[in-house]
Amino acid sequence: MAFSPDVLDAVDRVAAERGIEAAALRAVVEIESGGRATSDVDGRPMPLILYEYHVFHRWPALSAANRAEAVRQRLAAARWGDIPYPSSQSERYALLRRAAAIDEQAAHAACSWGVGQVLGENAEWLGFGTPRRLAERAMEGVEGQLAVMLAFIERRGLLAKLAAHDWRGFTRVYNGPGQVEAYSGKIAAAYRRHAGREAVELDPRAPRLDMKGGP
Repeated sequence: MAFSPDVLDAVDRVAAERGIEAAALRAVVEIESGGRATSDVDGRPMPLILYEYHVFHRWPALSAANRAEAVRQRLAAARWGDIPYPSSQSERYALLRRAAAIDEQAAHAACSWGVGQVLGENAEWLGFGTPRRLAERAMEGVEGQLAVMLAFIERRGLLAKLAAHDWRGFTRVYNGPGQVEAYSGKIAAAYRRHAGREAVELDPRAPRLDMKGGP
């Protein structure tokens, strides 16, 4: 699967505005997103999300009654992996809508958003205020998704590693120590392709990176 030219143009435009090497940002976005920036949901291009049941469950402002109701509806679980993820984006957005009917902020906090797959629960830490506002920014096209992703990269102090092409160091912080070997090589290979401006074709068997946690 290849990025469309308009997505690549958006990445390059944002990279130029931020003083980031375009090929480096392209590489990270490619591997993180799996080559997709949006999905058609009810006739609208929407950022890709992953609804995390355990994140909804742990939302600190969630009332005990709402937590119990979410558990009853299989919208919340105490542990990761207790409830399977639906495969389609339409199903994931349906979960978000149902969860938002119980607690809007907890529902948006429980989703990882866009090409950077940044968890909504990071919203205040990243300067977006609330999870709903982070989600709204991600819904503002590819540029909005990149704004959320770069807020996470900057907050984690990763711009220098990106500029230095320290893919192992970048991956260790961005995705956690358990995924360094699996993904740093993929990012390095993607960077070489983008730096050479070769056509980018993704291996459809390649796994996506996990959601991004907070501090």
